Amino acid sequence: MKHVPGAWQLLSFSFFHIPFLSPYSYIGSYNDLVKAVEKYGDPITKTFRLTTSKSNSVWISDPKLLKEYFIAKAHNFEKPNYNVAAFFGENILSAQNNESWKKHFKVCNPAFGPKNLKYLCKVAVESCNSMFEMWDRRCDGTNNCILEHDDYPNLSLQILGLAGLNIDFGIYAEEAE
Repeated sequence: MKHVPGAWQLLSFSFFHIPFLSPYSYIGSYNDLVKAVEKYGDPITKTFRLTTSKSNSVWISDPKLLKEYFIAKAHNFEKPNYNVAAFFGENILSAQNNESWKKHFKVCNPAFGPKNLKYLCKVAVESCNSMFEMWDRRCDGTNNCILEHDDYPNLSLQILGLAGLNIDFGIYAEEAE
C-alpha cells in the first residue's frame, strides 16, 4: 500500500473529530476527507489511502479506476460472507459466487432493468409529491406544522406497493389523514 499516497491516523473509527487521533475519518467526516484527498492523495486520479492502527482504506475517485476495480479486477476480491442473510435459506446476497448465485441472479436481474428502474423512479417522484401535498394540507397554509416520523415509512410502503405490487395503499388520500 505504500505506493498509494495518503495519510495516517491512530483510530480506525471515531464518532467525532479528534485531532491527531482521528482527524480524517469519523462520523460526518466528508469535508475533512475531501480536504485530505486534495492534500495527500494522488493529484491526477484523486486516489487516497488512509492507514490506521488496524487497517488500510483506499478511496478511489477516478471513474476509469472504479470501472477497472468493479469490472476487470472484481475476481481478485472475495465476496463477504453474509450468514445472517442466509437465516431463511440461501438467497442472492448469501450465495457465494457459484452456480447457486448465478441462478438467483438470473431470477432477480430482470426486476432491476432500466425499464423497471425508470418506472420505480416515476412512482417515487409521484409518491413524494403526494406526501408534499399532504404536508401542505396538514399545515393549512401556515409554516407551523409538525411532520410525523411515520410519514417516511409510509412513503416507502407506498412506493413498494405501487412499484412492486401495483397496490395503492391510499396513504396520501385526503380521507386517510
